[in-house]
Amino acid sequence: DMLGWETDFAIKHHFHDHINFTMETGYAHVTDRVPLSSTGLSYTINDKGQEVGNFYTFQTRIAYEF
Repeated sequence: DMLGWETDFAIKHHFHDHINFTMETGYAHVTDRVPLSSTGLSYTINDKGQEVGNFYTFQTRIAYEF
């Protein structure tokens, strides 16, 4: 009955009064409600023959504020 779940962690820092820096990471579990075979994402088949996917992401961001 649910699409999946996700957990995130971020480290954010503001320095020199104008510069923002962020590092973020996330882990998501997608259930069989999302048709993973048609998305091009990698997935596995569980014991019930359903598609499930586990995904990890990492992003960084640097921004200059005027």
